[in-house]
Amino acid sequence: MNRVSWRWMHTAALMLGVLVVTTGVVRAEPSGAANIRQFPVIAAFSGAEAPLPQRTFLTSDTIVVRTAYYDPADACAGIDPVSVKFFVFNLEGQLVLGRNRDAEDPALRDVDNISDEISPKYQTITALLNPGALPAGSYNVVFRVEACPSGDPAVVVSDFYSIEVSAP
Repeated sequence: MNRVSWRWMHTAALMLGVLVVTTGVVRAEPSGAANIRQFPVIAAFSGAEAPLPQRTFLTSDTIVVRTAYYDPADACAGIDPVSVKFFVFNLEGQLVLGRNRDAEDPALRDVDNISDEISPKYQTITALLNPGALPAGSYNVVFRVEACPSGDPAVVVSDFYSIEVSAP
């Protein structure tokens, strides 16, 4: 095997591993006390094709933030949540940016959800921040989901995920 194909295979394996971690391709359904609506993982990437999650970005980067959302209700399996929102706060707690899957303004719709083909109780939620969307600074990003209309009404908020944006 030549060196180029080894590097390609190593990169492909690494990307597949990140995909598994960040989008939940291989997921076990929680049980017991853990069997609640939750966001088991959240990560940010520099562009849609970036192989590894990161926390430091340039203002000129496209920032993609992904999370997995789990809803244990059988009635919600494969059904979109009522609402999906994404927020960016500065470290002082001020709202800097918000995105809403159902916004009328297309510029505010850069957050979406996709049902997982392997486990319909999971949704992969992705937010896209175009270059220049955030000025240089430190931020906390967070997702908010309102459960599907078929289940018990609930609003679930992810943990904060901190990112740093620097000028190039």
